[in-house]
Amino acid sequence: MPNAQCLLNTEHSVPDAPSSPRLGWWLTAIVLGMVAMQFVSGRLQPEKQRPGTERNDLVLSENHLPAKIGGWTRQSFEPAKPPKQLPEGQYWWTHAWTYQNSKCSSIVAFDQLGLHEWHELTVCYQAKGWRIDSRTIESESHSGSSWDYVVTQMSNPAGESALVVFSVFWGNGQPMNAPHDPAVINFTGREEDRDKGIWSRMTNRITEPQISSNVQVGLENRGLLGLENRGLQCQVFLVSAKPLDQEWISDGIQLHLTTRQKFQEAWLLHAKSKVAN
Repeated sequence: MPNAQCLLNTEHSVPDAPSSPRLGWWLTAIVLGMVAMQFVSGRLQPEKQRPGTERNDLVLSENHLPAKIGGWTRQSFEPAKPPKQLPEGQYWWTHAWTYQNSKCSSIVAFDQLGLHEWHELTVCYQAKGWRIDSRTIESESHSGSSWDYVVTQMSNPAGESALVVFSVFWGNGQPMNAPHDPAVINFTGREEDRDKGIWSRMTNRITEPQISSNVQVGLENRGLLGLENRGLQCQVFLVSAKPLDQEWISDGIQLHLTTRQKFQEAWLLHAKSKVAN
């Protein structure tokens, strides 16, 4: 999408009660945000790119994520919708889980995108009325390379605070770099593109391969060159009726780092089985 998941509506009868994102409502809102981004970006995918198993998408179950992750306990699961039930032109496929700890609930989602570039998830949340208060790029060493994740704190007119942490990886499992400019358009995940203006990035997209050389090598090494060179997005979203403290933020980040690795591992097993067949 730019794809992504955005917001959920949470109600708090008591200001300091743990927030309880509504998974179905959140998925609906995310769809609206992604559709808006797709319209703005003009990304209309061909019929063959419709989500689902025909596109070699991965079908996940509730147990693809553990029942417990640190202090988090799995509460519910929302499978991806059957492709025939998706709106015309939707090119992402989302599985989502809710987790609960002693302070709040969180939504964990895996978005199988139809894009061949970075998807700036924060734009989708902005389209649903969230204000971006801060956006930082962090990085963690993973399998011998650095894997970026974006930590964004948000607020809305209702006085709620929210945190979204997200990462993207290529269809070969290689991490995708995050752009420093949150207003990114057509960013292909190349390190050299990170601080370039929109015109330079668009020119590169036309004149250069969409996948950088180091990612291309990764595809060959893993035997996945024949699979789509596409982005897979992992995200965690939590919302609160009061400002988020550092402990909440740290909890959300750790939940994201654990679940994105699970998604990456599941995707690679799936991708390799497709290539083997």
